[in-house]
Amino acid sequence: MTSPFDNLPQPTPPDNNGGTDATTPITPAQPTPASGNPFGAGSASNRDYQVAPQQLYHVIRTQLTTGATFTLDSENPKTGVFTFHSFDGGQFTASVLAQSPTSSSVHLESPNSLDGTRISEFFAALDAQLGVASPAEKQPDSPSASKSDLVATIFAVLVPKNEQGKPKSKLAIAALVFSALFVISGFTGFDSLGLVLSTTALCLILCGAGFYATRPSGTVGGRLFASSAVLLTVIGLIIGSISVGISAVKHADTSDSSDSYEPEPVACEDYTWPDSALGAMIPAPESTKGEFSYEHEDSFYISVCDTSKEQYNDYVSAVRDKGFTVDYSKTDTTYYANNEAGYHVSITFDEAGKQIMDVSINAPEEDTTDEDSANNTQSSESTTPQNTEQNKTEEQQPSEDQPQSTTQDSDFKAAMDSYESLMNEYVDFMTKYEKEGKPASMLIDYGKILVKYNDAMDKLNSIDESTLTPDEQQYFIEVQNRVNAKLATVAQ
Repeated sequence: MTSPFDNLPQPTPPDNNGGTDATTPITPAQPTPASGNPFGAGSASNRDYQVAPQQLYHVIRTQLTTGATFTLDSENPKTGVFTFHSFDGGQFTASVLAQSPTSSSVHLESPNSLDGTRISEFFAALDAQLGVASPAEKQPDSPSASKSDLVATIFAVLVPKNEQGKPKSKLAIAALVFSALFVISGFTGFDSLGLVLSTTALCLILCGAGFYATRPSGTVGGRLFASSAVLLTVIGLIIGSISVGISAVKHADTSDSSDSYEPEPVACEDYTWPDSALGAMIPAPESTKGEFSYEHEDSFYISVCDTSKEQYNDYVSAVRDKGFTVDYSKTDTTYYANNEAGYHVSITFDEAGKQIMDVSINAPEEDTTDEDSANNTQSSESTTPQNTEQNKTEEQQPSEDQPQSTTQDSDFKAAMDSYESLMNEYVDFMTKYEKEGKPASMLIDYGKILVKYNDAMDKLNSIDESTLTPDEQQYFIEVQNRVNAKLATVAQ
């Protein structure tokens, strides 16, 4: 039996006139189905077969001429195109396309079979006649189908189906836990965007390790954990970024609302300068506003308000004129010195805009050497002559209980005053540093404070605590209490 394809023209070289021999068959060109549908838009489908084009054409013709579902209307052996209709009025066009000598495809389209039911029946009958398995249909791109395929592909990657019986990956679980903590930390607040990005990078590394461990060919499961960790990481990045932005806005509002730094205020009230001998040793400050921290018979401490830098310098000069020039130590904002009698004065000035000058004076420790000597003399006169030489020998020996010199006492107070001044400066710096949003420009000032701190600690370490008198120990406690109260304001 022969088929229409047996009589198809075959290609021959053109004659001298540029034409072809009409009696020589040629291979049909593959028709383009784009313009082959005279009925307009409708359903269409392509299917490939590993059979020769002639065989496929013959099988389709037989199906259309012998079947009950479809009726052949026309055929074109040269182009391999059939037109036919179904019993329910559906119009169809089928084109046989030659791909190679042993393979071909069918392009079927219909303008009025929108649900594709008859197209499926046509291919099912064709597959049965060819005795081959039905290959996948090539449906034209559809937005809904593309979205469905994309969702299915993503879901297959994130949640594979072949994890039954596999133990859960510890890496995937760790990624899930860490990313969950990242999200929680985002609600509590991040200080910088760099911290958010570094945490995100760490989470992604754990997620990548979890995905690799739960690959389909791996020995552990838990891809859903790794997928959830990725989602939480993205959420944490968003929340953390928002948190950093909110924090930046708050710092900006704080900086705008405080043009100048205001430290913990001093009660600037009218005060009365001490009329004691101690108060007469140094001049009264020019300002009459201030607050006494303490006032004793042998010492007092006062913070004087409304004092400019020029007034501070003038006051230091006035104190020097009063004789406080022994063992002095002076900077732009501090002055420590003793007088010839051993009285110690400490003057500090705040240069952070408070215009407050702190003044303190301490009397020297009482020297009991003369009193002990007088008692020894009286005791010596009342002894018998035979003990006179023994008493003289004992008097010549130094007493172990003899108190330290006034110079050492003044050194101790100078060291404590220097330490207290430094701590006050540190507290003022930290308060300003926090309120102004921790600017990097202030780190230079912090370095200067560290230098002063090392100097103050060297002075304190050089003091032997076992030699402190009760008054010195009391003064040490008072300084520590004031310093601790200042430091507490920073810790709040």
